[in-house]
Amino acid sequence: MKIKNFSEVKSFFLDNKDLKQTILKNTFWLFFAQAFARLVSLIIVIWSARYFGPEIYGKFSFSFSFVALFIVFTDFGMSNLIMREVAKDKSKTSQYIDNMFFLKIILAVIILPVIVILIHFIRNDPETLKLVYFLGVYVIINSFSSFFESIFMGNEKMQYAATCVFLGDLFLLFFVCLFILNGLPILTISYAYIISAVAETFLAIILVWHYFAKFFLKISFKICKEIFMDVWPFGLMAVFVSTYYYFNSVILGISRSNQEVGWYNAAFKTAFFTISISGIIFMSFFPSISRSFKKNAEKFRSAYNRYATVTFIIGTPLGFGGFLVAPELIKFLYQEPYHNAILPFQILVWGVSLNFLCNTYCNCLLACDEQKKALKAVTMGVAFSVLMNLILIPIYGIIGAAIVLPFTELLVLIVAHNELKKIIKTSFFKLLTYPLIASLMMSIFLIIFKKVGISSPILLIIFGAAVYFSAFYFLFRANKLKFLKFIYYEEK
Repeated sequence: MKIKNFSEVKSFFLDNKDLKQTILKNTFWLFFAQAFARLVSLIIVIWSARYFGPEIYGKFSFSFSFVALFIVFTDFGMSNLIMREVAKDKSKTSQYIDNMFFLKIILAVIILPVIVILIHFIRNDPETLKLVYFLGVYVIINSFSSFFESIFMGNEKMQYAATCVFLGDLFLLFFVCLFILNGLPILTISYAYIISAVAETFLAIILVWHYFAKFFLKISFKICKEIFMDVWPFGLMAVFVSTYYYFNSVILGISRSNQEVGWYNAAFKTAFFTISISGIIFMSFFPSISRSFKKNAEKFRSAYNRYATVTFIIGTPLGFGGFLVAPELIKFLYQEPYHNAILPFQILVWGVSLNFLCNTYCNCLLACDEQKKALKAVTMGVAFSVLMNLILIPIYGIIGAAIVLPFTELLVLIVAHNELKKIIKTSFFKLLTYPLIASLMMSIFLIIFKKVGISSPILLIIFGAAVYFSAFYFLFRANKLKFLKFIYYEEK
């Protein structure tokens, strides 16, 4: 696609034209927003962990993980549902906003007291209790911003979502910096989260009202019932996903020590720094996959192939590279007090790779209205995760918590892949072959680089990425450009 002048550049980044341009435009905006958000998150994690130390940072991580278990109850899958339904029929946007907003208010009124009551049965130190109270307020407000941003995504106007996310995280970084530089306690970090969520939600509401739909909270109990019947598989799946991401930190905090929670979360949040890329890809492709499913099987298969190809290419090398670079990276980011986070990080990065792959199949099931099949896969995963965490964490601590996650992702991947195969023909091993070969070549070079004395994690990551994509490109060329040709498919 040739772009000749400024007006065409502006149109390319703001307007929806053909399928390929729309996906590229949306991916750019989501990458911009999520890259900034993840960078801000990582800066806050590293700075807080180093400034407050494993013990106090572990207390904050426990509190955040505890309230994170309830995040999904404040939304219960409504953000994903409205994104899918708006992509199919934009005329019903106001109707969905009115009734879902009402349902979300009810959920918020129920969930916050539940959080406050339950924490008193688990912890009794005043600082943890206050952290949970304020972070509970944050997750409720933040669920409303995510809900309104899903409307932008359903309309494939990701630039508005990117603007909201950027503003919210800018506020978050500013106030975290302000509070830490003034030597204020860890509790003030929760204030920064609340301020950022309020700013992001307020802007999202203004943009939705101005550009997409005027909503007046006209409530229809019949429509609310229909929404609930559609949304509960989304909601339960989100509950289960949240459980096997955060349940282990809560169990660590109950059965082990705050210090171990701090080590584990330093490893977990660093390893899963790249997971937002999976979300960016999903949100870029999700509207087109949902729309193509309504048209015909061939268009759906083509959309799936494009989506799966990108996730496999990006997700596969993360486990290999992360495992090899882990000692240098953790030492560089967190210094000596977090040496015990290295091994958990090396285990967790394999969970990151598998997460990219299993999300491919779960998200495609959601896109084609097969949320119950996706729910089946995630249900099996969370049952396995909870059971194994309860067995392994009291005995092996952070190592036990780390081991459970990649095996959980693998189980979900197998089940979701088998369910999607019943709908369309998939090509798992074909998609995996070249990324796997390129990842092995990258690993060999990383070992050589380390042997010759390169110890900078930044250089190792840059060299590793260069080798991986170079190897992949030559494999791609060697196959005479036949492999992945469906990336360039144009929707007619």
